[in-house]
Amino acid sequence: MILTLTLNPSVDISYPLDQFNLDTVNRVSQTSKTAGGKGLNVTRVLSEFGEDVIASGFLGGALGQYIEEQIETTRIKQAFFKIKGETRNCIAILHEGQQTEILEKGPTIELKESEEFKSHLLKLFKETDVAVMSGSLPKGLNTDYYTDIVRLAKEQGILTILDSSGQSLEEVLISNVKPTVIKPNIDELSQLLKYKVTSDIKELKTAVSQPIFNDIEWIIVLIICLKLQLIFTYQQYTRNCHYSRNMWFEITIYFLSHLFQSPISININLQFLLKKFRIYNLL
Repeated sequence: MILTLTLNPSVDISYPLDQFNLDTVNRVSQTSKTAGGKGLNVTRVLSEFGEDVIASGFLGGALGQYIEEQIETTRIKQAFFKIKGETRNCIAILHEGQQTEILEKGPTIELKESEEFKSHLLKLFKETDVAVMSGSLPKGLNTDYYTDIVRLAKEQGILTILDSSGQSLEEVLISNVKPTVIKPNIDELSQLLKYKVTSDIKELKTAVSQPIFNDIEWIIVLIICLKLQLIFTYQQYTRNCHYSRNMWFEITIYFLSHLFQSPISININLQFLLKKFRIYNLL
């Protein structure tokens, strides 16, 4: 089973407007509200592929209940942990070919809740083969919280995929436990390495060969160039590099599904994709 973790989910609200006017009233005729967050988007895509997947994370208040009800309509399994705080809203105003976003920070997780969630995870880990962690950490959690989860998962022999950035990603990389797969983009690589990284393949290979990435089996980098998304993947164990124009969509669907506004159904066998990238063998 694949376990997806969304620790700071949201109700994603989109307001489409022909024109967005400041300092006045803007009226919308259509409104879209969905259960959102990177991890939940990954969950939907995996479900579209027919994979055995279960969603977990923190949910609280009326908005948390709304997310649960939304997921129930999709028949996706869920095992969220209830908190006292209120789950957040994230608003996207779509106007004139542009998108203006208003993102709430979300609830503050209490220390007791953060510790009890780890016990909750250990129960879920009994039936988990792969754990996918996506998105930001809510307030109240230490920046090394993902590190703690990776450690717990590895102790249970579970493969881990981490899609995060900033301090929470760096904390994992400098720890003595490493995820199986990470997915930094060019800017995040630059932030981690403290110098400007470009999309040049030789430079990318040098960048992901730095000691901070030791013991990470797969590093997947999304490159956006002239509106064409390219994937650079690097396998630590064999030092093989792959640069593909044809596979970018398939990989983006699995690892970067949060880039899309809604689930996308395509005729691709996910198990074949995972096997191609050598993280399938324990599924």
